[in-house]
Amino acid sequence: MADLTEVAAGLYAEQPGAFVAARTAAVRAARAAGDRRLAAAVGALRRPSAAAAAVNLLVRERPEDVGRLLDLGVRLREAQAALAGADLRVLHAEQQGTMADVAGAAVALLTAAGGAAGPAVRGQVEGTLRAAMGDAGAAAAVATGLLTRDLFSSGFEPVDVAGAVAVPDAPPLPGVPARRTPLRAVQDPPPVPEPEPAESAASGETGSGETAGGRRRRGRVITVDEPDPSAGPVRAVPAPGRRRGRVVTGDSTGDSTDASTGGRADAPAPRVDAARRGRGQQAASRAERARAEQERAEQERAEQERAEQERAEQERAEQERAEQERAEQERARRREAARRSADADVALARQDAAARAAARDAAEARVAAAENRAAELTALAEQTQQEVDRLRAVLADARQQAREVGLEARHARAARTAAARAADQAQARWREAQRHRDGL
Repeated sequence: MADLTEVAAGLYAEQPGAFVAARTAAVRAARAAGDRRLAAAVGALRRPSAAAAAVNLLVRERPEDVGRLLDLGVRLREAQAALAGADLRVLHAEQQGTMADVAGAAVALLTAAGGAAGPAVRGQVEGTLRAAMGDAGAAAAVATGLLTRDLFSSGFEPVDVAGAVAVPDAPPLPGVPARRTPLRAVQDPPPVPEPEPAESAASGETGSGETAGGRRRRGRVITVDEPDPSAGPVRAVPAPGRRRGRVVTGDSTGDSTDASTGGRADAPAPRVDAARRGRGQQAASRAERARAEQERAEQERAEQERAEQERAEQERAEQERAEQERAEQERARRREAARRSADADVALARQDAAARAAARDAAEARVAAAENRAAELTALAEQTQQEVDRLRAVLADARQQAREVGLEARHARAARTAAARAADQAQARWREAQRHRDGL
């Protein structure tokens, strides 16, 4: 009903003390226009509570503050979804400051409009704004500017807005954000890169950077050949283009195998074979040590990963405990706010009941006085009717007498005329007799 929405928008924009008078005037105007249905609907509009009137004034006078709160609610939900503890702490602090400012502005607007605003009303205003921050239905109800009561959010279930809006499904006021923007997508944290596997022993590298049969140099293992006791004295002879790594076996007199001689050796062949066997055993030993080092490095990495997972689990557990503590504190605060709101509602209901009882007593007194007056007027009407009947009888008698007197008057006039005529005739006879006498 568009007309009802327009009328309600005008009524709920009035000052709290002028609502009843404005509603009565609107009902009379609708009846005068012949729209009884609109008059009945306007007459059924409820007077807003003090907290609802404050929020309605805030929506009309400072819509940007409402939009700021709704945007803050979106950011809080995003931070909770991303489990961003640091962001949540910052946003909770911002929420407290912003809520205090906006609720204070709403209470100030209510006071300036002549309404009563105490601590209970301020708590109800904050509860309504918190409900709008976390629930789209509550935000849409607040944006209409037609609230009749305050709203409350438990944080777990949708906010109950039934009967809280004067005109259900009313559109939001111009310039007021009716809904929050949708939650932005939160990207998953980047995957933790897996440690690179250790290279094979043949390349001379391990994942941990430790030496395998040699020494460490910038994370690369440089192997150094070890002499074989069964192969005789061993000395290192630098090869062309290399500083070390070439092993030459021979006796103490300087017999050797040199690359400059084309691969020939002055030592007997059995000693060369023994050296080769020694080098093969050394290579196998080095490979075994490299495998052992690689396994140890893998174990260390696994231990580190387990330790990191345990630390992450401990951090998550601590964060969950902190969140639970904050949730408990928030629930306790909400319960306290709900208790204060309930106490305020009880006080307001008690005052309203007392006012209605006084109005009922006054109405009963007026009804008794009206009944007494009606009885008096009924008796007076009966007396008046009796007097009227008596006067009617007197009037009828007077009319009858008047008719009779009139008839007698006509007879008297006729007799007078006849007497006058007889007198004239007698006078004429007397004059005639006198003339006759004078003539004798």
